[in-house]
Amino acid sequence: MRIEIEKPLFYKRKGDYMLPESSEMSAESKLFITSNDARFAGSLAEAVNEKLANRRNIDVEEINSIIDDCLNADGNRDCRLDVAMLLFNRAGCLAVQMGKCRVMHIGASREEVCYDSRDQVLDIFSNKARVMQITSARHGDFFIATLAQRCDVNEVVKAAANADADSEQRADAILHLLKDPQGDSPSSIMLRVASASGSSRAGVSKRLLLWIVGLAAIIAAGVALYSALPGLLSSLNRGNEVDSLPLASPDSVDIVTTRGDSIIYHGKSDSVAAPATPAVTTPATQKQQAPNEVKNQAKGVYDEIKEVKTPEQPTPEPVKAPEPKPEPAPTPAPPTTDTPTE
Repeated sequence: MRIEIEKPLFYKRKGDYMLPESSEMSAESKLFITSNDARFAGSLAEAVNEKLANRRNIDVEEINSIIDDCLNADGNRDCRLDVAMLLFNRAGCLAVQMGKCRVMHIGASREEVCYDSRDQVLDIFSNKARVMQITSARHGDFFIATLAQRCDVNEVVKAAANADADSEQRADAILHLLKDPQGDSPSSIMLRVASASGSSRAGVSKRLLLWIVGLAAIIAAGVALYSALPGLLSSLNRGNEVDSLPLASPDSVDIVTTRGDSIIYHGKSDSVAAPATPAVTTPATQKQQAPNEVKNQAKGVYDEIKEVKTPEQPTPEPVKAPEPKPEPAPTPAPPTTDTPTE
């Protein structure tokens, strides 16, 4: 987001520090600071300007690091510091508050307080910085950095939204509302937005942008896959269907296979009549008819199959062993007559 401002309007109380100096303050300035401690505010301004000179964008994390370095270097961590700062960066405007002061963003056209740093302050005596990246600026809005401890915010909104007054009159009215109970006007800087253009997302880190782009690519791929899934499933179903084509050409030879002791005769292919050309049907009806067609074709082939048994071979008669020839009976010896011996 690019924010352009009108000529800054300010009031500097004696003894306070303000940057830029009154003679250097212009609409081209990017950094505005008012503080009760010139040493710390000077160190902070020097560190920030060094980063800006190197054309570096300063975000919330980096400004916190710069503030910590300045606190440690100057030995001001235990001191009471009042610092109100406005820094215009690529994302809009960084609002920084430390101590008893405040930074406000007033939506004049919307007649509302868009941001008030005192809304988030619990200990105004702490040197811990409250930093906010403001990205909602519009034409006519006011940015206010002031050392005022208290004010009537609703009256400040009315003064900023007064359509009958010009910028200087509105700033004078706001400055009058910032006076303390003793009637003393605190140091204050009032900046009116001349124009605001560009996306407020300019300050989003590159890592977050890459994460968003990657997530969008994954979602797009998932949507594309989900959209193509029905067509893919339909193609797979059509690939599994059995085409209604003849099983073989008329010139095919007999197909004979054997199974155990049997010969399976399948016959010629022309013995299987080719089915009639199927009628044009939708993919849904094709899915329903395909199983029946397969069954009918299988039945037709089964009816043509003839199982031919191999002729039974005559069982050979067992060879009989030759019968043994009967042996001739022994010739009986002639009977002997015993002659008595004298």
